[in-house]
Amino acid sequence: MSGQCSICLGEYDEPVCIPCGHVYCVGCITDVVNRPDEAVTARCPTCRTEFHLVVPDLTYLPKKYHPFVISPLRRIYLPAPTPASPSPSTSSLLKAEEQSRAALSQLEAEVAKYKSRVATYRETEEMLMQQCERHQAKAHAYREREWEARKEVRRLGKEARDVGERVMELEGSLERVIDGGRRAEERAGRLEGEVGRLRKE
Repeated sequence: MSGQCSICLGEYDEPVCIPCGHVYCVGCITDVVNRPDEAVTARCPTCRTEFHLVVPDLTYLPKKYHPFVISPLRRIYLPAPTPASPSPSTSSLLKAEEQSRAALSQLEAEVAKYKSRVATYRETEEMLMQQCERHQAKAHAYREREWEARKEVRRLGKEARDVGERVMELEGSLERVIDGGRRAEERAGRLEGEVGRLRKE
């Protein structure tokens, strides 16, 4: 804690604290409370809070109450003020400003580089999106063609089964015709034998 005494407006000289919490130089607050009109009480110069000046005689006070008897002026200890830092020179300020400008220029160059990269990435993204849309359109067309081809395969399969069944029917008919022809040949052979026998007779 550091500051100025509100009575003498200077740095604290042996600072003391009164019961209300305000701090003053011991000499300043002593001069205030030693005025002729002050007897056993005084008022804080800042908040006008009244406090007692007379402390009971400890000789006639039981020892168990001695710790509670506190002087109205309590000594406090303040840290030594830190020395003010010297103001920077003009050359150091110019150097710092030059460094700041150089850093700013570097940052602006990096920002421009990143903006260029972002623009390139956006162009690449648009090109990839267009390619993706073309591939999706081709895939859709291929799916439609595949569906039509599968329909055609199913139709051709049905026709092949029908043709197979027809071929089987024709093969059965051909076998019956062949059997009939064979029986006709056998019958013709028997008839020729019968005719030859009849001629001999």
